Amino acid sequence: MEARNSLGLLLWRQGDRNGAVDAFDRAIALAPDYAEAHYNRGIAAAQSGDLDRAGKEFRETLALKSDFLDARINLALVLQQRGDLEGAIREGSEVVKERPDFAERRNNLGLTLLQKGELQPAEMEFQEALRLKPGYAEAHYNLGLVLQKTGRSEASAAEFRIARKLNPALVPPQ
Repeated sequence: MEARNSLGLLLWRQGDRNGAVDAFDRAIALAPDYAEAHYNRGIAAAQSGDLDRAGKEFRETLALKSDFLDARINLALVLQQRGDLEGAIREGSEVVKERPDFAERRNNLGLTLLQKGELQPAEMEFQEALRLKPGYAEAHYNLGLVLQKTGRSEASAAEFRIARKLNPALVPPQ
């Protein structure tokens, strides 16, 4: 099973997606409780655009190994992409509970909250991301979005300026 999983990873890196998926599927067939093979099958599905299969594989990974943080992170991202914001917030909250020092995940959770219209919790996540990683351009930008939506135009403009200084590709919305 480990050999099949490793073969799948190798084939994936070489660009043989079908061969990789076949190897992951064979690893799962040999050992249905092998969490890493389910995780890798989920990554393959997500990168191929099959979000339903990806979500299923990440859930199976977590059922087998509940502390598999990367599976929870990817499940939250898949749920967000599928429009299941409640599910994405639930999984994202679990991630930040397990790793409260993970600025990027706080930013992602903040984006999902912002997308759902929960502005105050989103603002808190962006502020926490910036406390953890002060030069985090994307978190400055996202905080600017929240501040803009809540009518705090001067504070919003200041966050957009900081974000743009840190990353010139981040252009404030008009």
